[in-house]
Amino acid sequence: TKGLTAHGEEIVREMLRLGMLIDITHCTPTGRKRVYEIVEETGSTECLISSHTGCYEINRDPMNLEDWEIRWFSDHGCVIGIILMSYWLSPVDTGMALKHVEHSIHHICNITGHDVASIGTDMDGFTDPPDEIVSIDQMPRLTKYLAATNHYKEDQLKKILGGNSLRLLLNGWKKQAPCFTDSPPYEACRAVALPSPLQRNDLKMTKYSEFVRNYLAKRNLPKKKNTEDKKDEKKKKES
Repeated sequence: TKGLTAHGEEIVREMLRLGMLIDITHCTPTGRKRVYEIVEETGSTECLISSHTGCYEINRDPMNLEDWEIRWFSDHGCVIGIILMSYWLSPVDTGMALKHVEHSIHHICNITGHDVASIGTDMDGFTDPPDEIVSIDQMPRLTKYLAATNHYKEDQLKKILGGNSLRLLLNGWKKQAPCFTDSPPYEACRAVALPSPLQRNDLKMTKYSEFVRNYLAKRNLPKKKNTEDKKDEKKKKES
């Protein structure tokens, strides 16, 4: 039930001034409401994300966002990531949970259109993902499931499956450092976002993998020493 302390409010204001994105996922309802008020006081937009959550109207847990909050996110250009965990998405915790993920996404889209909903897997080892997707390499199953419902057009799927999150991140980077938009990470994100989500399984992130290798090579980062390298160095020192 507690909200923000005075120091917490100062931090929120400073983050907004710097152009940082604020994740309110683990805020209390009272704390979230105060963050929204500060955002409005500063006139900020595209500054918040609720990275892994659900919808209060579907599952009445205080972690989940109420419908008025979902509309607030839409009005301020912010993004909501739906967690891949039925415990938060449904009053009945079931293993086969893709239907609950889609239900939550569809609920948000019915309120706001398709510029707010995104995916927030929270696959950090502590959550219980749907039985249909137990690891990140199985994410194409979610794409196929969403497409099979016929609730979304292809351009809408692109937004939900990454486009909305990328928009928020890229516009946040522009606020922080406009020159960053000309650097490799920005172009790489755009390249990854372009292919159709229905073809994403064939892409297998090839473009992004190539970018990472090329980008690290250009930076001339020192090679990470393995165990054998360390042994050789030790022998040289001893000799």
